[in-house]
Amino acid sequence: MYTIYMNRIKIEQGFKSEKLIVIPKPILEKVTIHPLIKPLFITDIGYFPEARHHYRERKEGSNQYILLFCVYGKGKIVYDTMDFTLEKNQLTIIKANRNHVYYADECDPWSIYWIHFNGNLSIEYYNYIMKENEPVITVSPLKHSNLVKQFEQIYHLHEKGYSINNMIYINKLLGVFLTSIIHDVKNNYGNNCDDCGFINQCIEYMNKNIDKKITLEGLSNHLFLSKNYLIHVFKESTGYSPIDYFIHLKMQKACQLLDTTNKSIKEISKILGYKDPYYFSRVFKNNISLSPNNYRNIKKG
Repeated sequence: MYTIYMNRIKIEQGFKSEKLIVIPKPILEKVTIHPLIKPLFITDIGYFPEARHHYRERKEGSNQYILLFCVYGKGKIVYDTMDFTLEKNQLTIIKANRNHVYYADECDPWSIYWIHFNGNLSIEYYNYIMKENEPVITVSPLKHSNLVKQFEQIYHLHEKGYSINNMIYINKLLGVFLTSIIHDVKNNYGNNCDDCGFINQCIEYMNKNIDKKITLEGLSNHLFLSKNYLIHVFKESTGYSPIDYFIHLKMQKACQLLDTTNKSIKEISKILGYKDPYYFSRVFKNNISLSPNNYRNIKKG
């Protein structure tokens, strides 16, 4: 059956080869009281291939957060003052209780994977993944297949039933799925092969020279990049400036040495390129909030 809305055909039946699972409300109410499921859980999941005339309007929004991942074609999404196109290799999350409309393009209808999810952690994932002025996240072709595989795994597990153990596993995988967006996709360099190479080269260079002092100028010369560009790309991708990240790696290595060896603070300081062990101890405390000796004693305890 079809109806006309705003000069657009709206389909009210399924799509050929679609996948669709809606967790029955009594089941959902039962399993989501479990402490391992309650923080983050799926309510609906599906895949609509070549979803011509696909249209959804929710004037009051949805009680759930809605993740849409377009793998082919394109569609339009409208909410608040935002009006944007979701294209191949792009995803978005619509916030719960936000009035919205979305629909497939007439000429090049999208194929979309979608998940409705909820729980106390939903807002935390949403806030970490999405930016109000950047409603679309582009997925590199390399990460595209990984997200699809994760989605397919989650979907097929639903087909095995709603036992508590299965639902715990499913909803923990949702956390992995969302975290992979943060780690593998949302990083700016993950969407730009050149930037990805620069960042990886930079971190590799840092690890190879963990016993030395590195300058921003030295890093930029090594990578044949301007200092300003390197700072911008690195901080957008990691949350740290290059030099702060290098110090972070040094302190990580220091913790490993304190945990796994009996080397003195002076020896560890020298291994990490600090001539003055007292200065090393100050840097360590500034980053770890404990002196090296206190860190070692607590770990031993």
